[in-house]
Amino acid sequence: MPNPNYEYRNGKIKVKIDGSWIEPSFERYENIKPIGEPGANGVVIKGTHKITGRDDAIKVWLPRQRNGKNEINKKQYLAEVRKIAKLKDPRIATIHDAWMENGCYCCSMEFIDGVTYEKW
Repeated sequence: MPNPNYEYRNGKIKVKIDGSWIEPSFERYENIKPIGEPGANGVVIKGTHKITGRDDAIKVWLPRQRNGKNEINKKQYLAEVRKIAKLKDPRIATIHDAWMENGCYCCSMEFIDGVTYEKW
């Protein structure tokens, strides 16, 4: 299902925040491309880290309707990133970094090449 706050066109990712389209630069990454469709809280893209050469999955939180306006749930973002960052389990992707860029909340994590849960 398309998300009205996300757009991928001509190789560019755009997120609509506070009524304006923001284009995250992902300066640390190259070869940026979406992995799938946006989910309930965000979209996951794949990028190659420019320094390490490592392929990472990058989650970008998307705004949702809250209190009459589209906004990112910052509290949920922080709780999710902090909780997963503390976990050490081979079945859970490791979080490498988290940041905010032009109003977009992102985190990079281990990229696991495989099939989606639905396909499995």
